Amino acid sequence: MLLLKDIVDAGVDGIHSIQPTAGMDIGRIKHDFGDLLSLLGNIEISYPLTLGTVHETIEVTKRCIEVVGMCSVPATVSVKTLSSIII
Repeated sequence: MLLLKDIVDAGVDGIHSIQPTAGMDIGRIKHDFGDLLSLLGNIEISYPLTLGTVHETIEVTKRCIEVVGMCSVPATVSVKTLSSIII
């Protein structure tokens, strides 16, 4: 979290690619920096978005929304999978 503090102190107002498998906890980041940073990410592209089922993608998305209130999706995700997270 010290690195994120340095990033905020440098004037950055958004962070992309928050990745759970890299040990990043979007809930903690939102708690510590949510009023200072726009947060993007936290739904793995490889799984569930690319290799998971529609149901798995919906469940992961719901958990993300519960924590941060909304989410974004990269253009590499299929329309079918993308439509599964629009709730």
